[in-house]
Amino acid sequence: MVTGTIGPLQIRPLERRDCKGGFSCGVPALDAYLPNFAWQHEQRGIARVYVLERMGGESGVLGFYTLSARSVRKADIQEAVTHSLPTFDIPVFYIGSFAVSSSAKRQGYGRQLLGDALYRCVQGAEAVGAHGVYLDSLSDESTSFYRSMGFVAIGSAKTPQPVYLPMTTLRMA
Repeated sequence: MVTGTIGPLQIRPLERRDCKGGFSCGVPALDAYLPNFAWQHEQRGIARVYVLERMGGESGVLGFYTLSARSVRKADIQEAVTHSLPTFDIPVFYIGSFAVSSSAKRQGYGRQLLGDALYRCVQGAEAVGAHGVYLDSLSDESTSFYRSMGFVAIGSAKTPQPVYLPMTTLRMA
């Protein structure tokens, strides 16, 4: 359990009831994810979906994120690491979707959600190899948020802006 500014919160795995709709963060693709894709992705093993809610769930989903495995080209992350990498694709954890509802923004919930995701990545890296955590940031504002959490912007794309956090950096935090 985590404690937020408006009472006790929990981050837990997705349940079918979370997919009924009503979540809105202002980004159409993310707003559509929970009701249209989350349950299918969870059931098919494409991604693990975690939701943030107040204890008891009376206010619905305040935020969510997805975790999955991915590989990236060495060239895509080379600027974010200080040591040499092998020539083959590099295994990483991938945060494919990350959103906080419009009604819950600027209350620290994004930091709590991302902290939970990163904790799960550190735990997962004990069982499987992963060089770091990769995601695509959808706006300058979210890129600033991820950078404040230790991620490094990589590549020249701006929307989406790829960001990366090496496991060595994450483990030192």
